[in-house]
Amino acid sequence: RPDGAFCIRPYNMFEWTFAAMLGVMTVLASATCFCVAFIALRRMLRRCRRVNHVADARKLDEAAAITAVIPCYLPNEQYIIEETVQWIMQRVESPGPLKVIVVYNTPVDIPEIEARLKEMELEGEWPKGREFRA
Repeated sequence: RPDGAFCIRPYNMFEWTFAAMLGVMTVLASATCFCVAFIALRRMLRRCRRVNHVADARKLDEAAAITAVIPCYLPNEQYIIEETVQWIMQRVESPGPLKVIVVYNTPVDIPEIEARLKEMELEGEWPKGREFRA
């Protein structure tokens, strides 16, 4: 053009779509950066607070109580359940108090086994203050 003006043509649909996609991607990238920065800062602050509680957490772990549930089906395991309970109560090591609960299912009453389990429960002389329930 002789007057020195630039030749500017109007944008077509492809160029408008491309510009809109760039705008959306810019917003998504900014949101992602913000979320990553927030998560990183939150983790750093949690670590700072956690350092003070490490000793307390170790003390709690040393005195952790354990409850062991022993399921059994008495016609099948009636001959080994007493020995199993004795072995667990005498030999299993635990960092804190141990409570053993025997839960059983039986299609018929087995009064001698049930009576021996009740005797073991009432005995109550287990090492380290352990508890047994049947």
